[in-house]
Amino acid sequence: RLIGSPTTCSPWEEALVPGVSQPPSEPLVAIGAARARGRRQYMEDRHVIVQDLGLIDPRLAGTQYLCVLDGHGGSRCADFMAADLHPRLASDMSTTGAASADEVRTAFRRCFAASDSAFLQVAQLEALADGATALCLLLHGAVAHVANIGDTRAVLARRPEAPQTERAMRERECEAVRLSVDHKPDQLAERSRVEARGGSVKILNGCARVVGPHCPTM
Repeated sequence: RLIGSPTTCSPWEEALVPGVSQPPSEPLVAIGAARARGRRQYMEDRHVIVQDLGLIDPRLAGTQYLCVLDGHGGSRCADFMAADLHPRLASDMSTTGAASADEVRTAFRRCFAASDSAFLQVAQLEALADGATALCLLLHGAVAHVANIGDTRAVLARRPEAPQTERAMRERECEAVRLSVDHKPDQLAERSRVEARGGSVKILNGCARVVGPHCPTM
């Protein structure tokens, strides 16, 4: 299942370019991706890049979609979400370029919950224990909407508006702006959600882990 609560996604919206409120005629960003497998024998993580959601629904023309899925316990959940989540968002009336931040937030919550429920049906039938976090970005011109479930994090590198000294410019040309809020089991809200569903939070090797009522992890 998705790791985190579908009701606590944290969209972030701000003009990426000061003074620009309307989408420009040309994209502002080039998109790339890199990944590393680590010590596992196979890659559990997935990413999705859709250059123009208008190819799925004309109402979303000019909207880019990016998603990072951090698989846990296997890749089946990440694979499912990579295929299922963005078509749901594209078909949701509230994710058009003219939608407000509240409308997009509601759409993300609806679609996260629907995709989560759909995968759980598959997982129950096939006795799967796979899970995944999800971090999504909708970019429409100069406005970005970010939503996440789990602890995959979005960070914006932005040039500070205030003048910097020459030394500071050499050492750090950009400032890091956090765009998402991690959902970790050592946070009170996430711990309360887990415990309300019959799970518990344990500290294992210095890291907070979730233990479910019917399986080793949740």
